[in-house]
Amino acid sequence: MAFSFPAFGGWRPYSQDHQVAQGVPPGRGPGRSERGSGPQRRSGRVIATALLTCCASLAAAASASAATPTSVTTFPSTQQVQLGGTIQDTVSVCQDPPVNQQCGNPTGTVTFTVYGPGDTTCTGPALFTSTKAYPDPSMAFFPTSDPYTPPARGDYRWVASYSGDASFAASSGACTEPTEQFTVTAPKVALSPSSLAFSSQAVSTLSGSQRVTIENVGDAPLQFAGFTVSGPNPDDFFTTADSCALVRDKLSPAQSCSVDVRFAPQAIGARTAILSPVTDANVDPSGDTAVSLSGDGQASPQGTAGTPGAVGPAGAAGPTGAAGPIGLTGATGLAGPTGLTGLTGPAGAAGPGGAQGAAGTPGRTPPPAEKLVVCRQDPLRGPKALACGLGYNRRQTLVVASLKRNGHTYAFGRARPGEALRLKSTRRMTDGHYRLTRTYNGRPGRILRVLVLIG
Repeated sequence: MAFSFPAFGGWRPYSQDHQVAQGVPPGRGPGRSERGSGPQRRSGRVIATALLTCCASLAAAASASAATPTSVTTFPSTQQVQLGGTIQDTVSVCQDPPVNQQCGNPTGTVTFTVYGPGDTTCTGPALFTSTKAYPDPSMAFFPTSDPYTPPARGDYRWVASYSGDASFAASSGACTEPTEQFTVTAPKVALSPSSLAFSSQAVSTLSGSQRVTIENVGDAPLQFAGFTVSGPNPDDFFTTADSCALVRDKLSPAQSCSVDVRFAPQAIGARTAILSPVTDANVDPSGDTAVSLSGDGQASPQGTAGTPGAVGPAGAAGPTGAAGPIGLTGATGLAGPTGLTGLTGPAGAAGPGGAQGAAGTPGRTPPPAEKLVVCRQDPLRGPKALACGLGYNRRQTLVVASLKRNGHTYAFGRARPGEALRLKSTRRMTDGHYRLTRTYNGRPGRILRVLVLIG
């Protein structure tokens, strides 16, 4: 914008006063004025200087007010993302209102900011910022933010701000615009109850079952692969009647399933463990993570006394005592009448006892108590499939196992690293105890005692 000023009496234009001050004679340049001298000339200089200062401010204000208003429009890549995923925002800046459906050519930078979750006014701390040049020199005009990975479930909001330039005014999107909002969903685990306490149980005997229910109370499907038992005594607790096998791999929002837990103590005293669901990493961390298990192992009760045995046979007769000494021969008398038969003399004293027999061979030491494993039919994998409470193969080698009794093999199976051992019967089986033999890459492992429950 250009400004011009009329000539006032008694003052000279600033340019000529400046020439005088610098010793340049007036009249050497265009627009000279000779009117006025002395105080009048100084007064004119003051007025001219004031007018130039004022008009310079007006020119700056006019230039600022001439900046064209703009509006910001955003285009999020999605308005719903599951926890663990990423999202981006794209922005368009246009003169407001557009002229002949054209947005003009605004330049500068745009800053993308994310607020939330739950920050509906966008006044809290920013969770993420990304600044890009406008227009984007590497794309087809509209810049896109860097990818953002939300940390938790909830509602979030984008706000895009344009910096402005010499011709276009700065502007910003509104926090309340529906296109600026996006939602992060995630599965959330609820376990009920949070703990199971079993009554006292004799060692190596099986308790009744108690039920644990798992429910997805989040707003996204739960990737679910069953339960694991860990902690101080994981072999004392095992799961049965697993209805979660019917929905394995995915539990939809509001869907639930259950598993029964039983207690079989392997030693006397307090026994504890932890039951945990196996899920993927993108689960709401505020949900439940485990159920505590506890019970008390007791010594097995002593059995009742048996009936007395039969009387043993009579012992052998002792040896005959030694004969007494012979008397002196008397003189032969007259033959008298035959006397009466004399009384039988007393029995001789018993002979000395025989030497003590040698000690017998010591009896065999009873074998140590074996780990009790329970195997059941697995109807989901076929009538011949067996599932045993052995958990997952934690070794880095292949496990091959066979189930035997009385020298016969009844089932066979294998498990790769990270898989659960499952057996397939090779002949008809009944309830009872069997022996489970395992080998690891051809090397034999520990033999386990197995309780098989059919039906």
